[in-house]
Parts: sequence; structure tokens; C-alpha cells
Amino acid sequence: MPLRAFVALWFNNDKECLPISKLAGVYNVHLHFFVFLRALVALWFNWLIKLINEFFFGRRPKTSIYLLTVLGKTLFMGIAERRLRQKDEVRSSILATAWQIVKEEGWQSLSIRKIADAIEYSVPVIYDHFQNKEAILLEFGKKGFELLVKRLQQAKEKSDDPAEQLSAIADAYWNFAFKNKEYYQLMFGLGIACCETEKCIQEKSVFRDLVMQPIVAILEKNKDNDQNACLKYHTFWSVMHGLISIKMMSASLVTDELNKLVLDDAIAGFIKNLEH
Repeated sequence: MPLRAFVALWFNNDKECLPISKLAGVYNVHLHFFVFLRALVALWFNWLIKLINEFFFGRRPKTSIYLLTVLGKTLFMGIAERRLRQKDEVRSSILATAWQIVKEEGWQSLSIRKIADAIEYSVPVIYDHFQNKEAILLEFGKKGFELLVKRLQQAKEKSDDPAEQLSAIADAYWNFAFKNKEYYQLMFGLGIACCETEKCIQEKSVFRDLVMQPIVAILEKNKDNDQNACLKYHTFWSVMHGLISIKMMSASLVTDELNKLVLDDAIAGFIKNLEH
């Protein structure tokens, strides 16, 4: 008899197996004898626990029942924790494999079938963890915004001056885009279908607030109520994103150094306009 079927017959708690009566018939096991044998072993085990308790602790049979309960709970908690850990490991393996495919072949080559083949799992296993391909893209989109916010926050903290903060944020944004090209393409839909950024709204709003803070600080310092901070944010981001998109998506003859000089000049002009 296969071990899986034996365990199912013994414990009769595996939902994925057939009922005990059907399994008994399939494997030619006499049902009444098996139930009797299981009860006999259970009684023997209970007697053994009782004996150990009375010998070592001087406790009565009630303690043995309690100990059996504790042992049972511990056993099943261990099984549940192991299953949860295995599920997390499979999920992490799926994401790692998907990212490897993207790095080697690009976003256009990513598919559920290709992930399943690479990881040597069946397609339904992938769908057990992710509803569809878009759910995987969403995970990477959130991760990309988290990394971007972290880089910008680190750059912003290098100075207390709002103008210097904006300049540092622009440099960090530029460097992130070209050092994490795959993330940036997904986050802002460069050459591919963008991840559903409305679902990344929390991560994206943190990015917006981070950039808005020094802009608002400069406008308040100069007591300039005529300029709209939100409009200035979109102008600031459009300058950076536009230059990055041109560089990333076209075979430009312009060198990286010149592109960076153009960005620096545009950001310097933007900051100067805010201050006056």
C-alpha cells in the first residue's frame, strides 16, 4: 500500500484523499480490522503516556489526556507552519525565476508558461500563488517604487537645503533609472504594458510626497503663492522622465555625459525659477 494511502487510512484527515471506506476497498484492506487496529494502538499509546506521567510526575490519567492534546496540537501546528513556509518558498522561487527571465530576455518574453517550464512546476501551481501574469507584474512594480523611494530618501537626507535636495533627488532618480532599467520600464510603461500603477498607489504617492516637500519648502520660503506646487511637481518629474525615456528608448548618438549635462541644466533652471 502506498505510504500516502496508509497515512490517509490511519489518520483519516487528508482532505485530498478518498474517504477511508473507499481507500480500504481500493487497497484490499479489511475496514473493520483496520479501525480496530488503529483503536488498539491509540489505547496502547494512551496507556504508555499514562504510565510515564504516573512514574515520573505522580499524576493521574487526566494528565495523559492533556499531554496527548498538547502533543496533537504541536504536531498539527508544526505541519501548518511547514506548509506555510513551503508556500512562501515556492512563491519566492516563482518571482526569482520570473525576474531572471526578464533580465535575460526582457519583459515581452515573460509568460506564465515560460515561468512554469523554467521552474519545473505545472502551470496550475503558478496560478495557486498568482492570479495571472499581471499580478506578478504588480509585485515587481511595487518593489520598483520601494527601491526608488529608498534611493531618493537617501539622497534627500544629505542636505537640509530644499534646492540642494531637489538637485540630489534628480541625480538619484537618473541613476536609478539606468541602473534598474527593467524596473523603470515596468513602473512607467516604457516599451511594455505598464504595471497597473493605480494599484501601486501607496508606493507611488510616497514618491510624489518625497519630491513635493522641497518644492513646497522653496515656495513657502519665498512666500510665492502664485505658483502651484502640484504643477511644479509634474514639471519637475516630466523633465526627468522625458530625458530618461528619450535616452532609454531611442538609439541616440548623444553621449551619456551630454544627456546628464542636459538634465543638470534643466533642473538648475527649474530650481532657479522656483526661487525667483
